[in-house]
Amino acid sequence: MSIKKQYQDYHLQLLQDKMDAFSDMIEALAAGEQTDAKSSAGDKHETAVSMAQLEQERINKQLALLQQQYLRLKAIDATAVHQRVGLGSLVFLNSFKIFIGVSLPKTEVQGHQIIGISPETPIGEAVLGKQAGDTFSVNGVSYQILELF
Repeated sequence: MSIKKQYQDYHLQLLQDKMDAFSDMIEALAAGEQTDAKSSAGDKHETAVSMAQLEQERINKQLALLQQQYLRLKAIDATAVHQRVGLGSLVFLNSFKIFIGVSLPKTEVQGHQIIGISPETPIGEAVLGKQAGDTFSVNGVSYQILELF
């Protein structure tokens, strides 16, 4: 399996696991609300329900973000070989390695530490369209593309 496909599969599974955990939290909060709704403790009841609703909204926002990341990462063709940096490119720079797609934590794949970078980040924007051998700068730091996959 290619390094890009392995990286993609690992993070798709990680994102799916997180989405499942958030969905479980939402279900638990909803079940708790129904139990609380049967209570008649007055102001304490209203406060508890309100706090649970706020927590549910916060979790729903996080779940929506994870779903967007998952769909974006899943849409990438990890088998494509790139001549120019674009969505789905694995880029070996002189100082680190990046995968253009979704902002993700550093992950070791086949002995390489790879950081997921969104194309909307400063480095992502600067590297798009470049090819192996090109250089670019971000915040006064120069980078060179050593290899591109």
